[in-house]
Amino acid sequence: GTAIDYVSIFNWEDGKCIAQIKPDSLGKWEYSYTGNLGDVGITYVADGCKPITYGAYNIASDDPYFANVDLLLIADTEQNSYKDWSLNARNVTKQYQVSIQQLEGKPAFKFAGADIFANNRINGRIITSIAPLGTIDYTLEFWGAQTAATQGGARFFEIGTADSNRTMFLARWEEFNGAVYINNNDIGGVITLEPRDSILRHYAIIRKSGVTGFYINGVLQFSSSATFNINQTNLTLGTAWPFNGALQGYIQQFRVTKLARYDINNFVPDTVFFK
Repeated sequence: GTAIDYVSIFNWEDGKCIAQIKPDSLGKWEYSYTGNLGDVGITYVADGCKPITYGAYNIASDDPYFANVDLLLIADTEQNSYKDWSLNARNVTKQYQVSIQQLEGKPAFKFAGADIFANNRINGRIITSIAPLGTIDYTLEFWGAQTAATQGGARFFEIGTADSNRTMFLARWEEFNGAVYINNNDIGGVITLEPRDSILRHYAIIRKSGVTGFYINGVLQFSSSATFNINQTNLTLGTAWPFNGALQGYIQQFRVTKLARYDINNFVPDTVFFK
């Protein structure tokens, strides 16, 4: 038969081209993609012949909840890390002292800085956004670590702005324990199991059926049945807004999912956040 000139992969819903691949001399071809393509079509094109299209094929992520992921950040190379891997493809901005460093044999976002009272002009942070979580079930989770140099008021993350109803996870520092605030309200627990030893741990805030819990490595630390309406959209990793201390630590991957992924008692967390 006639040799194939190229193969076109396209989005089945809107027809947008995803990739064009030229087969080898034997007519073989392949296309590698990390993520969830959804429904796609495949068209074979040969000069002088009518194109032949097959589909739709659903190309799904290894994450069964990928369609519910609102934000997904994963450290990779310096050129391939500052992006949102969810279907929303939100803008992600790196500022000041953030770099990709190896921790436990894995790439991680390394946050540094030492400026507390100068409007955070040098402290590392990553700025992006999420959709308002409102009062729905959700899972907000990340693999992170901190060092003994973390300063007072440092956040692993913060949702909101300086004068709004902020949701945040304050890292532990010196003699002070960490804390979780939702809409500026401490949800009632003391975080004592948050060592500053540069070891990656899984941290999660999960809301399910009206109960919000905070977990370390899948173990419930404390919970609250108070009603929280998270309507802010700005999200900052590392040092947040003016007059917060610098986070001296790491975040390896960070994910927000608009449902409760895990059992709200205790669970085994995902070690890989699939793209």
